[in-house]
Amino acid sequence: GGELLDANGRAPEPGALVRRCELASVLRLVAEQGREGFYAGRVADAIAQAVHDAGGCLARSDLHAHCSTFTEAISAPFHGVQVWEHPPNGGGLPVLLALNILRVLEEQGRVPPLNASDAVAQHDSSDASGSVECCARGVGELPVEREVQLLHAQIEALRLAYAFTAYYIGDPAAEEVPVGQLLSLAFARKRASHFSSLRAMADVPRGAPLEDS
Repeated sequence: GGELLDANGRAPEPGALVRRCELASVLRLVAEQGREGFYAGRVADAIAQAVHDAGGCLARSDLHAHCSTFTEAISAPFHGVQVWEHPPNGGGLPVLLALNILRVLEEQGRVPPLNASDAVAQHDSSDASGSVECCARGVGELPVEREVQLLHAQIEALRLAYAFTAYYIGDPAAEEVPVGQLLSLAFARKRASHFSSLRAMADVPRGAPLEDS
């Protein structure tokens, strides 16, 4: 992303024209050659080299052997909306877990109810990590105290969710991932027990697998 910064190291201003010439050339290869334009040739070489330079282990042959799969989406209800996400090993599970934690905190009266007009979940489906950002709608329009309460609850819920999933959840092709149990409200209550409405967690406990979490 550093190539997107200006000469002073600043991000582009809203409305600025950004040219991604290298990305355009990759997309042109994909359009012309299909999967071979990405998983083979110079693009695959560049990916493998970048991983190697960062100390990782990925060969061009690994990329060429890649085969995409079509998985069944997972979901959880939140304020009358069924939120659907990509299952492990995508990034959808911690997002749904965070929503369940928020739901539990609301039911326990530990945070004010999150109204539909207050917040929105934004999901960029083009992001391979499947990341989701929960943010306040109309920042500056809500009373400051309520805005702080909402943002604090959302941030801490996401921290609690990611602390567990980043440590314990792997590729379901190599290990069993009990998605149903992890999306249960009982499990959300265990994670929510670490939440404080008065302060941010200095160290986020990752917890333990279901039996001892």
